[in-house]
Amino acid sequence: MLTFVSIVFIILLLAGIPICFVLGATTLIGFLHKSGLQFLPTLAQRIFAGMDMYVLLAIPLFILAGQVMGGAGLTDSIVNFSDALLGRLRGGLAYVNVSASVFFGGISGSPIADVASVGSILIPAMEKQGYDLEFSAAITASSSIIGAMIPPSILMIIYASVMNMSVAAMFAGGIIPGLLVAAILMARLFL
Repeated sequence: MLTFVSIVFIILLLAGIPICFVLGATTLIGFLHKSGLQFLPTLAQRIFAGMDMYVLLAIPLFILAGQVMGGAGLTDSIVNFSDALLGRLRGGLAYVNVSASVFFGGISGSPIADVASVGSILIPAMEKQGYDLEFSAAITASSSIIGAMIPPSILMIIYASVMNMSVAAMFAGGIIPGLLVAAILMARLFL
């Protein structure tokens, strides 16, 4: 069975099919090979049972909130607020980058949304002020991980729903590590 599934996986991969479809098709072909069509009712039931978690409804709503806030210019306001707090320090835009990631991570809950919105504003501004492109991209990427720790984190919601844990407890447990990572990044910039 494992040999058959591995061969199907390699053939589909070499055919140039995108990996997400290769994984799904390999699983489906493996099930069909093992049990015929007997697994289809169980498969449909498991898919709908997995989608029946109301906690997971928060994920598209956080993504929507991030898009609305980005479209409304809230990212500019977050950057301006961070600039007013830390912009006067030597290397101020790097500090602004980290603090803006903390604020935006607390709004969107997504590291990718953080990079897309904060990075699109701050990387060109940092280049204009003489920062290297590599440094600007590196500080933006490393500070964006804060979005996965500061509540409301999409990853925390997924983990809590899969492991049957309290989302509120996960959020409470993420505040201090997120702020600690931001403090360590800022301390490293200071040195």
